[in-house]
Amino acid sequence: MGTAGLTLVPVLPKTVALAGDGDLEGGASSAFRVVEASAGLESRFLNVLGVADGGAPALAAAHVATTGSMEGVVTGSTVVLFSSAPHGAESALPFSYTVPGTMKRTHLLANLSQAIDVTSSVGGGNTVIEIKPGGAYTPGSSGLVAFSR
Repeated sequence: MGTAGLTLVPVLPKTVALAGDGDLEGGASSAFRVVEASAGLESRFLNVLGVADGGAPALAAAHVATTGSMEGVVTGSTVVLFSSAPHGAESALPFSYTVPGTMKRTHLLANLSQAIDVTSSVGGGNTVIEIKPGGAYTPGSSGLVAFSR
């Protein structure tokens, strides 16, 4: 049997730890959990987790903020955004976000219920994505839209 590895990259609030599940009522398991301190009554966490066979995967992630109530992460060739509104409520349109670099990436936007139009521009070594109502990208039943830019 080969070795496996796990890499955890905390994005928000940037302070996490991995803990073994040794305190289960039925006895310890071989699972791990992410442990993060609460920041008060309302706490939001954003982590990127990578699992690989053959050792810990190389994984880097950066926070992506938007002009609307969405935020997320860019890691490698993937950008993922979620609503930052309470209870995952849909973000108001339009909004935009900037990712570093100019490479083509897969963008996954969650918590949407209406079709969107996507435009992109490149400048200063970054890619700016603008999301507006209407257009060719319709969310699936889970509220997810995927596109490449």
